[in-house]
Amino acid sequence: MRKGIILLILVIMVLCGAGSAEALTEEKIPTNNTVASPDTRLKTGLSNAVWEINPAYRSQVTYSGGSFYIPRDRTGASRTYTDLITVTYKDAGKINGRSIDVKMNIDKLVQTKELDSRTTDKGEFLKLWSEETSLSSYKMSGKGYKCTHTIDVSYEITYGDSGEIVEYPFFQAAVDIDTKQNVASVAEGFKQIRGYTRYYTYPACVLIRSGGGFYSPSQLETSGRDSWTKTGLYATTENGSFKSTHYLTNCRTEIYLFNQYAESLIDRPSLSVDSSRVYRQGEEILWEVKQRIGEFFVTVMSPYDLFSISDDIPGAVSYKSAEVTDEKGRNVTHLGTLKYDESKREVTFRFGEEFLRDKSVYDGSVYTMRIKTEAEAPREPVETVQNTARSEISGIIMETNLQAVTIEAPELSVQKTNTGKEYYRGERVTYKITFSQRTEGVTAENAALRDILPEGLRLDRETVSLTGLEEGEYTVKFEDNGYEINIERLEYGEYTLTYEAKVDAEDRAQTLTNTAVITASNAERKEHSSNIRVMEIPKFAVRYSFVSTDGSPLPQEVIELVPEDMTEYAGGTEVKAAAPEKDQVDGITGLWTFEGYDREKAVIEGENLLFTGAWKYTEYPAVLSVEKKASEGVYYHGDEITYTVDFAQELEGIEGKNVILKDRLPEGLELDEKSLLITGLEKDMYEAEITDNEILIKIPSLGFGEYSLIYKAEAATGQNAASLTNTAVLSADNGRETVTATETVDIQGRFGVEYDFRSADETPLPEAVERLVPEDKGWYRTGETAKAKEPEKTEVILDEGMWKFEGYETDEKTVEEENVSFSGSWRLSRPELSISKDHDRTKAYYSGDIAEYEIAFSQNTKGAYGLDVRIIDIIPEGERVLEDSIAIRGVEDYETRVTDKGFEIIIDRLEYGDYTLTYQCEINGPDREQTLVNTAEIKASNVENSQEALSGLTVLEIPKLVKYEFCSDNGKRLPLEVTALVPEDGDVYYRGDVVRAVRPEAESVKVTGGTWRFTGYDKEKKTVEDNVLFVGTWTYTMDIFSKTGDSILLPALFLTIMAIAAVSGALAAGGRKRDRR
Repeated sequence: MRKGIILLILVIMVLCGAGSAEALTEEKIPTNNTVASPDTRLKTGLSNAVWEINPAYRSQVTYSGGSFYIPRDRTGASRTYTDLITVTYKDAGKINGRSIDVKMNIDKLVQTKELDSRTTDKGEFLKLWSEETSLSSYKMSGKGYKCTHTIDVSYEITYGDSGEIVEYPFFQAAVDIDTKQNVASVAEGFKQIRGYTRYYTYPACVLIRSGGGFYSPSQLETSGRDSWTKTGLYATTENGSFKSTHYLTNCRTEIYLFNQYAESLIDRPSLSVDSSRVYRQGEEILWEVKQRIGEFFVTVMSPYDLFSISDDIPGAVSYKSAEVTDEKGRNVTHLGTLKYDESKREVTFRFGEEFLRDKSVYDGSVYTMRIKTEAEAPREPVETVQNTARSEISGIIMETNLQAVTIEAPELSVQKTNTGKEYYRGERVTYKITFSQRTEGVTAENAALRDILPEGLRLDRETVSLTGLEEGEYTVKFEDNGYEINIERLEYGEYTLTYEAKVDAEDRAQTLTNTAVITASNAERKEHSSNIRVMEIPKFAVRYSFVSTDGSPLPQEVIELVPEDMTEYAGGTEVKAAAPEKDQVDGITGLWTFEGYDREKAVIEGENLLFTGAWKYTEYPAVLSVEKKASEGVYYHGDEITYTVDFAQELEGIEGKNVILKDRLPEGLELDEKSLLITGLEKDMYEAEITDNEILIKIPSLGFGEYSLIYKAEAATGQNAASLTNTAVLSADNGRETVTATETVDIQGRFGVEYDFRSADETPLPEAVERLVPEDKGWYRTGETAKAKEPEKTEVILDEGMWKFEGYETDEKTVEEENVSFSGSWRLSRPELSISKDHDRTKAYYSGDIAEYEIAFSQNTKGAYGLDVRIIDIIPEGERVLEDSIAIRGVEDYETRVTDKGFEIIIDRLEYGDYTLTYQCEINGPDREQTLVNTAEIKASNVENSQEALSGLTVLEIPKLVKYEFCSDNGKRLPLEVTALVPEDGDVYYRGDVVRAVRPEAESVKVTGGTWRFTGYDKEKKTVEDNVLFVGTWTYTMDIFSKTGDSILLPALFLTIMAIAAVSGALAAGGRKRDRR
């Protein structure tokens, strides 16, 4: 009944609303899992709401805690309220940076009549929560409020700064459209009136679409996500002006407003670049502008009108190329139009209309425009390039963050130096100018190096020399007393310019300064100055100095011999060098000898004169000594011997130069390299090399003193005695002589014990046996007794069989000047198979019988086993094996394969032992005497030959029997007197025999009323093919008169026949009558 009322109401609502609202398209959201987040909604709640109640209803509308109530008409009449209340939500959100206000007006509220006295007196129609709004027909407390509300609501959403209607589409969510409590006869619902464009519902939605709106189907209550997916819907709008009707029944419907272009739903673009490094001219700079697209049915409900990404290429970089990629890095530039406006230096990518219409692309992913630019020459040494990009979505332009990169210009440097001494008039100054371009990867354009000499210096143009640049890469321009080097392109690197200048300044003390300047059109100017000190020329003097020929310091005894000349000489005077008082000085470690002056005489020409004398040092030779000894003892092969080599430099005051101590060990000694030790020297004072059993100690400088080389060596002479001699050799570059020391050590003979195994036959020994060869690490002297060691195992079981150790040729041997060897013998016992087969020979077998067979098989070698053993039984024609009867005693794991010709048993591994295989065969051959021979074969993969066993089963022909039967010629039952005469034949017959029928003992038998007479058999003789049956026939003859003659049979017989005829006639007549009927 209730469902019928609901349907009637829905029909009425459809009829009433059919002409008032245009039907909108409904589209299903693909999944129930995407719900628009309430956190992204426009703020339409108590926190930002102001309201105004129509003065005509102020006395009727009450407010409490965010809820607005109207009273129930106690007369039961319906009430209509017009322009009941206007609620304005200030600063509900921002679009394109502009604040928006939402004005919601309840244009009309119709309250249905309700006379139930149990209802409350007033009901809620509007609820303002903190951040959201609900329309309702809701009880205040206690009793239910059964009046329903039909509410027409209009919205105007405007910009706060101008009052203009927002031109962008919105989408509205109506949630929890259900019917609750005691008013299930009325359906809650939502219906658009104007300004809406489309409905969206979830797959789980249970609302009924009717008359341009959606209605709850029946008594229903939802909560949580179900209130969105089952009883909720979205409606998109054309712009910020729209109107709808809400049907409420004792429940609330939440109303959410969203705008996909609001700042809460649309992500701003971002710009990224690698700003962690410094760029140089010509290098690539990659800018990436990222913009996230909205997610349909979550943040977007209408396709974008426009979606573009742009960037104004900043100065100091040049545009090269661009592409657009999706979140997976795939190039998607083909999805729109990429354009670079060279006049505006603007690169723009605009997504195509087909792309924007496709709802599936609105998946919340990020699209990136990758812009490749190239660094240009900076206008300053270090230039910072700033960039911001933008995106535009449906007319909303959003700027990215600011990014900056640094482009570095060429860096010039210049340094000017001279020899740094004091100069006199007439001397020459050598200048060195080092200049460079320090920034790698860039070029200094139109570089120039300029140097103008001051008064007092005169440039020698012939000495100007430039290194680092090839001819043709620069030009030189000389001025009166200077020069300019022009370089069109100065690359990264360092360059050197040298020249000489003559001092022509006045003869007085003064400082002369000149400056080198380097410039470039794209680099900062750099300069560097160099000063020289010009001294007044004195009266000329002659001076002397001594130096050593090798640069070493001179001893005081030599320095004291420098001549002194206190005379002042005029210019042009020729002076002869004065000889030292002595030309030889004897030192402690060597002899100093005067070699002469740099010149014997010279003329004074405007400057002091200096004679430089040279002294040569000859060092006395170093005195070396060496001794060598080995530790005392009796040594055998394998013993360790300690050697000590004592060496010294015996001349105090000098050092041995490049001293080498060499000790090569002879064959029979093996050096322990880790034992090497040198005393008296620090480790950084020598270098030790060990190669091929030779010790080489290199000492660059060996002072006065005693030292030792200690090392250990192992005797490795083997079995024989040996006398081992080795010599230590000590030498130096300045040694008086090379010295040696020799030591001899006697090694006694020692002998070892060796073992080998051999096969007792030609079979090669396996690795498992050879691994058992014993080791004797001991050593034996001549005359000692060596006893043979038993192997760890004397039996080894392998696939091919069991190897058994048979012993050595002898158990012990006496050592006699050579190693002792023991040879052990092993013998292989291979697995051996045997098989026999039989059956019960006490029985006679006929066709159709079951024959039982027994196969006895063995593996006869202890310790060995057969591998992949197969028992094959070929069943002859005339027998059929019964598969279920096959069984083996003693073997648990085996496989049976039955074929038309027999069967096969497979045993992976057959141990030593005896086993029995039994099975049954059905004799299914023809019934004749014959012998059935079947063959059993056993073989294994590791046994060379197979074994066979034959069994012959004799099948006899089944004996045939002869039987007799009697019958009457007319089917009459034979009396006992006749059946008692059936012959019996106790003999047996075989196929081909001819059997003649035995006549009955009596061939006529008299019974009451008649006589039975034997008329013969079906055949008198038969050839035996199977059991034989002779069938004899008897005929009965009735007596006409009885023996007494007291009654006449014929009349009685006649009357009987007549009676039978009469009855038969009547029956026949009745049958004909029935046929007619």
